[in-house]
Amino acid sequence: MRHEEFIGQVQSRARLDSRSAAERATRATLETLGERIPAGLAEKLAAQLPQEIAEHLRRGEKAAEVSGTGVHMSEHEFFERVAGREGKGFPKAVHDARSVIEVVGKAVQGSVAEKVCDSLDDELAARLFAGSTDTTAHRETAGTHARTPVGGHQPTRPASAKPASSSTGDRAVPQRAHQGRSTALELASPVFEDHHRIPPRYTEDAGDVSAPLTWSGVPDGATELVLLCEDVDAPSGSVVHWAVVGIDPRSESVAAGRPPPGGTELVNGFGRPGWSGPHPPPGELPHRYVFHLYALAEPCVLRDAPTAEQVHEAVTGRELAEGTLVGLYER
Repeated sequence: MRHEEFIGQVQSRARLDSRSAAERATRATLETLGERIPAGLAEKLAAQLPQEIAEHLRRGEKAAEVSGTGVHMSEHEFFERVAGREGKGFPKAVHDARSVIEVVGKAVQGSVAEKVCDSLDDELAARLFAGSTDTTAHRETAGTHARTPVGGHQPTRPASAKPASSSTGDRAVPQRAHQGRSTALELASPVFEDHHRIPPRYTEDAGDVSAPLTWSGVPDGATELVLLCEDVDAPSGSVVHWAVVGIDPRSESVAAGRPPPGGTELVNGFGRPGWSGPHPPPGELPHRYVFHLYALAEPCVLRDAPTAEQVHEAVTGRELAEGTLVGLYER
């Protein structure tokens, strides 16, 4: 992978506005990674990266030699150092660093990537695996760091625990093979920007009011819209916070605390109908709450309390368009 391609993938995955922003995120993350992994391993990793990228890693390795504190830093401290170097708030720096680590995973192969995974905490190791193109070599490592299923069935895994299969830049959203989609919906919220923090009012920490959303670009021929919100970073696997079917395709928004026009709110992953706001375990890194809106050519059939995977399977082959919006929240 060449330097230009590496930076381009970081910019796309992290949805950054410019290549210079992608350069800053890459430099901040790799300098910190160079501090975090053992010195000899850092050099082996650098040898598989573009020269300009490798220099950031080596610079961090030298900094760790001076300070003597690198390898022992916690996962939270890792992201705090990235935030300081990048000059961004903690949640956004976490998002950017995750993207960079995944692109590193695409650039490295074989035993080096496996050894790097073994030297990292679960979160960072999972990101490296998620970007890896050498899935066969890393399958055993992935099993070590993947989330644990609940209820005896396999839920949708978070993006951090499965190989990436798209270079579209939708890093935060698990990549799925929806065959019928031909256009993109514009999905947004008036209360938070894409990949930014969800205000507490829309979480269980405060009012637990469902977030207001707006959308546009529903194609002609759509018979219904389907809305899903899933926490892709839940410890036991992806958890459904909101699932709504039968939404009027002529609608363009949903108000805070209200069901979408014409829609039927299904029982969510917490056993309650409608919305259940974010409530991640305290002290964890920001969880990503991914809102999906599908425009379908024909209605789908879903029973109450579907898993995220069941929703995605139900819309596959029926979708005319899809939009996504990612909100972050930590406690």
